[in-house]
Amino acid sequence: MRVTTPVKGFTGIVVGVQFTDGAGDTDSPTALAYFRRHGYTVSGEEHTPDSDDSGTTEDAETGDEETEEETPVVKPAGNASKQAWYEYALATGLSEDDLEGLDRNEIRDLVAE
Repeated sequence: MRVTTPVKGFTGIVVGVQFTDGAGDTDSPTALAYFRRHGYTVSGEEHTPDSDDSGTTEDAETGDEETEEETPVVKPAGNASKQAWYEYALATGLSEDDLEGLDRNEIRDLVAE
């Protein structure tokens, strides 16, 4: 499904989904539920990327195929917002129940390496 962020032009990762210029794609029911609860727009039709669905992209100049790799989750700066730390914690596998009632510093400390 195509997901549009409430922040116009946002580029980054939210709950494991890569967004570019405010839009991203996912089929994850958990991620889609999160996005709906947090004011993201979820389209009814699946977005079709420019490449085929084989998981590879072809370099237009060389004709070489490259395997797509999942973008790693980037840890927020220590002084990032509670929302940034919350989303990072979800992306690392913690549940909303694990994070309920915690402030930014508690979430940051929970996911510190």
